[in-house]
Amino acid sequence: MRSELRDCLRAVLASAAALGVLHVATLLSALGGWLEISGGIKQAILEIGSDLILFQLGLALTVATFGAAAGAAAWVALRTLLSARPRPIACGLLGVALALVQLLRTLTHKPALFEDLLWRRGGWRASLQVLLVERIGAGPLDRALLAALAVALVVALFRHRRALLGRQGLVFAATALLLLAGLAIRSRARPRPRSTRGIVVLAADSLRPDHFSSSGYPQPTTPNLDALLPRSAHADDVFVPIASTTASWSSMLTGVYPHRHGIRDLFPRAETTRMRLPTLPRILASAGYRTAVVSDYAGETFQRVDFGFEVVDAPPATSIEVFAEREAVQRLPLALGLLAGPLGQRLFPVMRYLLVNADPAELTDRAFRRLDALEQGGQPFLLVVFYSVTHAPFAAPMPDARRFAAPGESGNSRYSYEIQQLADIARAGRRPPEEEVTQVRALYDGALHSFDREVGRFEARLAEDGLAEHLLAITGDHGESLFEPGATTEHGKWFQGGEAANRTLLWLEGAGVKPGPLPPLASGVDFLPTLLAAAGIPAPAGLDGISLFSEVPEGRTVFAETSLWLGGKDDSPPGSLTYPAITELLEVENGSRALVLKQRFVERTITARLRAARSGRWELTCQPTEGGAVYRLLDLQADPFGLTDVSQAHPEVAVDLRRKLRAWMSEDRLRWFDADDHLVARREQ
Repeated sequence: MRSELRDCLRAVLASAAALGVLHVATLLSALGGWLEISGGIKQAILEIGSDLILFQLGLALTVATFGAAAGAAAWVALRTLLSARPRPIACGLLGVALALVQLLRTLTHKPALFEDLLWRRGGWRASLQVLLVERIGAGPLDRALLAALAVALVVALFRHRRALLGRQGLVFAATALLLLAGLAIRSRARPRPRSTRGIVVLAADSLRPDHFSSSGYPQPTTPNLDALLPRSAHADDVFVPIASTTASWSSMLTGVYPHRHGIRDLFPRAETTRMRLPTLPRILASAGYRTAVVSDYAGETFQRVDFGFEVVDAPPATSIEVFAEREAVQRLPLALGLLAGPLGQRLFPVMRYLLVNADPAELTDRAFRRLDALEQGGQPFLLVVFYSVTHAPFAAPMPDARRFAAPGESGNSRYSYEIQQLADIARAGRRPPEEEVTQVRALYDGALHSFDREVGRFEARLAEDGLAEHLLAITGDHGESLFEPGATTEHGKWFQGGEAANRTLLWLEGAGVKPGPLPPLASGVDFLPTLLAAAGIPAPAGLDGISLFSEVPEGRTVFAETSLWLGGKDDSPPGSLTYPAITELLEVENGSRALVLKQRFVERTITARLRAARSGRWELTCQPTEGGAVYRLLDLQADPFGLTDVSQAHPEVAVDLRRKLRAWMSEDRLRWFDADDHLVARREQ
């Protein structure tokens, strides 16, 4: 007995050591990637070097532990199958093989995780990934694995047939049947909801309504949403105040423009994140609602800003530690292969907020668990689920990653857009070759299709639960640019390329909602008053937004501003006021450890941003330049990409919108116009 335990221990150690060595080898080969990081962020990473080393040690130990478990399983399997003591080296090799099988399963389901390591290296690596992901795929791999397990089980039963026919075998079989029956009952049994009213908001980052097949888009991207449309009250042209996630959600949940709530980019300082305005979660909580939000990587917004949700199941705000962990783990294939799933995400939360690991099905599973708890509470509830898969790098799992891809595509963005790490920022402002533009759009469409599938799952779940009153809302925080003329994919950067980055939608379906079109032009600030109206709860006074169920003033004008451009001077709109690239703009805030804008650049970034006023078909933009503000009038009906200034042809429209835009800009009580017509901080004498 002792000798067998000793052999098993040797097998465990052999397998653990083998995986540990493989992991360390890939870690050493990935160190060069850190040299690409520059500026203040690199200095901050160097300052937390000890924390990063501990994180890497934790990863290595976890990978080795996985190897140890695989080695133990290999020893038991070989001992059972061979009826003899297996050699430790054989167990070690089989343990490594089991780990590699798990890595291959991850690779075939989430190929974007390995794209930098395989496809973009070219040669045999690229061919290997295409073979595994597209020629073989996850289904055949799983079937082959099940077949191997079945064969092993048959062999084991045959070898131990005499023992299994005795009393021990009967006890074993009875126990197994009872366990299987218990699992089956548990999987089906779910108590009926005690709550009678629930509001469920399904939001997707960078959601473009013109890519819905119901909008006439030529690809079948949204079958479930298409079916939902006839039952919904729908606003299909929601012009968001700022195409940046944190700022946009701040406007959606407060009903006011950014200059009033104070959050105007992704990197707000702590003093601006303590939201003192009434917010949707707090208003509903005062009416007896429980509130929760669930999200993957883009949802760090809900940890960074205090919106008043009772439960926030979302990634932490991007601190320098979070940033460094994310940059580190993306280059480690064994860690990605073994830890990218739900179990690994619990052990290492960084896996949950990798840009190339936004699996909408996993997020829905988490949201269903939260929904179970809310429904059993007996109170009305609000559940917000925010999906990141439609945000760049558009890294949907298979088969959606290649669902709409053109045959023969060979660019760098096969499974995800090649804008994922800090070193990729310089490329974000450049237009790639046309064949790659086509592929990036196909990636977006695949990501949209994967979101649509989860909408279908939620609809089925709500129908199954049979809530007496439910309200389902579909929306986005903003739209997305996809290489329209004059644009790349940097939403919030400027207004070139038309309104794609600032346009999203709001659909509402459920009790008390009359299906049909809502006003033709809405704003993101309308989200809060519209949801409150649907729930029958009065909205607070003094909002910038209005309920879309009320009478909307004819010729209503809505407003927007841009956010940061990330690449500095070379990435700014032509002629604009400039400031440094994002690597120089950011610093680590004392206390929160969050990445924030350096104080000396805050006002420059606010002064330099463009503003816009939209009314019907018209959009007027204001661009601060060194020579003063430049205004352009666009006719988005005749010129959807906003390429031509028509101020001279329609002077009365230009004058009216300029007056309205300046009046709106003047509402910023902290700033005023200087002699160059720039909105600058007030300097009281």
